[in-house]
Amino acid sequence: MSAQPGGFKLRRELIQDEILEQLRKSIVAGSFRPGERLNEASLCEQFGVSRAPVREALKQLVAEGLLVKIPHKGCFVVELTAKDIREIYSLRHALEILAVKLVVENVVPEQLEPLRMILTEMKASIDQRDTWRTVDLDMRFHETLCLLSGHSRLHRVWSHISSQLRGFFAVADRLYEQNQLVERHQALIDAIESGDKERAIRTIEKHIVDSAEHVIRTTITSTAFPPEENA
Repeated sequence: MSAQPGGFKLRRELIQDEILEQLRKSIVAGSFRPGERLNEASLCEQFGVSRAPVREALKQLVAEGLLVKIPHKGCFVVELTAKDIREIYSLRHALEILAVKLVVENVVPEQLEPLRMILTEMKASIDQRDTWRTVDLDMRFHETLCLLSGHSRLHRVWSHISSQLRGFFAVADRLYEQNQLVERHQALIDAIESGDKERAIRTIEKHIVDSAEHVIRTTITSTAFPPEENA
């Protein structure tokens, strides 16, 4: 008898994870438009479950930065203004340039193997058209870069904004041609491995600045996201 509650709990968690994964993939794929409200009752009916697992899945997506919760109104797919995009990318710019400087100064080529392994996995996820896994691997690549810097506070700050970053990575990875995504990361590994600090800095700057400009130009032009109110 004592095994029943444990079994029920495990099953409920599995259901929640399945709902979370399906909603996450739908948001990343653009099935839900920016600003669209995710109706909790409708989702419960769609998945054939009670409110608890749906509510927990929505809560996790809020934490990841893919949804925003508005009190007394519900959860909405995040809407990004040009100002939002510029702010988050300027912060990435500052953090990751410092990370690259430290990695070039202190890391030997053999220690870059985690980045190479992530890139190999990224190629496979692209071949499998697994957009969410590609986003996740992109996040892991840049977080690993910060970890390799050996600067614990830098990594802590990067981790603190990672939930917001995930939404941006999801947008950027969806908008870029997949082969460009691999080439940009490979170019960064090559630049770091060369030991040429200035080349490595130029490469990470181009990586981040080009991504920011591409996201702003594509999303604002296509009206997928609203422009700044005072722009």
